[in-house]
Amino acid sequence: MKTIILNNGKAFNKNFNIGGFIIPQFGDIKDGLRFDNSNDAKNILNTIPLNIANDCIIAKDIWNI
Repeated sequence: MKTIILNNGKAFNKNFNIGGFIIPQFGDIKDGLRFDNSNDAKNILNTIPLNIANDCIIAKDIWNI
């Protein structure tokens, strides 16, 4: 089962780098990135701003989308 990153009911889709600032994008769960394990997801959380990362959870993809 894959792992996803959730924030306020939305799934992590990708990061944007705008002027040196990393800005994560969250959207529909079906479009969210799937990770093979929680360590891969934690590595992504380590790249985004702490105030956003603190509001995220790493969850198993029970939706199997």
